[in-house]
Amino acid sequence: MSKKKGIFDIQIEQPLIQVKRHEEKRNDLQIEQALTVILKQLEVGGCRERTLYDYRTIVQYFIRDTKVKYLLDITSDIIYSWLEHMNVANTTKLTRLKCFKAFLGRCL
Repeated sequence: MSKKKGIFDIQIEQPLIQVKRHEEKRNDLQIEQALTVILKQLEVGGCRERTLYDYRTIVQYFIRDTKVKYLLDITSDIIYSWLEHMNVANTTKLTRLKCFKAFLGRCL
């Protein structure tokens, strides 16, 4: 008997699932890139050195603690989780939140 060809016969020339060997490249702006641009803008605008230091430090704390790389990945849940896991006084949390919100506002 010969084998019949029917509608359920499948021929796959390319694999359906491709294994990604390295992280997918994104065209989104990274947080560190945005920080660099904003710090330069603030410096040109005549901001105090302490303000520049605070922006740099607090944003780097955020990146280090949350492992978020891209601006579009930042959500309010991530920010609140970051604040919750800080072992500092509430006034320090408020100061860091205020500075981080100012950074995000400049990113717009």
